[in-house]
Amino acid sequence: MSLEVKNLRVVRGSFSLEADFSLERGRVLVLLGPSGCGKTTLLRAIAGLEAIQRGEIRLDGARIDGLPTEKRHIGFVFQDLALFEQLRVRDNIGYSLMVRHEDKKYIQGKTALLARRFRIEQLLNRYPSELSGGERQRVAFARALASEPSLMLLDEPLSALDAPLRREMRRFIRLQLAEGHLTAIHVTHDVEEAVDLADEIIVMRDGTWWGVAR
Repeated sequence: MSLEVKNLRVVRGSFSLEADFSLERGRVLVLLGPSGCGKTTLLRAIAGLEAIQRGEIRLDGARIDGLPTEKRHIGFVFQDLALFEQLRVRDNIGYSLMVRHEDKKYIQGKTALLARRFRIEQLLNRYPSELSGGERQRVAFARALASEPSLMLLDEPLSALDAPLRREMRRFIRLQLAEGHLTAIHVTHDVEEAVDLADEIIVMRDGTWWGVAR
């Protein structure tokens, strides 16, 4: 789905964020900038995890800024991945479907499909603590896609990986986004990562756009 962020303002203490942009369906926007410039705050505002002082957020023309997080149809992959350590991989992937009280067979089928897609079938009975960094990334991404979100928000999910694995996961994520025709916003401070992943890049500094590249 297409995304429109119009005249958005978020204030947190002495920090103020302004945003106004649109993103066409199936395209990947990368927010590039140093820590503290407002990248994550913007993602959280779009997801409904951060209060906004003014503005509109629309998905395919429909306003979502007044909706609770769970009704916005947004998938979120956090920087720390936020996997449920007490749950096996299969239950991590199917968690959003269980919360929605989907049929058990549907959850099992969806989980198996995503496990094949992300090549993690052999990990379904393991706990997150038993996984490598790259495996945890794949589980987190599969979990985010389980509810078939209209928009994916990726908050520096590769920052904890070493350079070779980060490059591998960038290619993998780009392929998954392209194959699923997914609209996505990816946050990073890494220029190489931004260039690899983006259809469009917005450079941020101190809560405002410092420059835009396409």
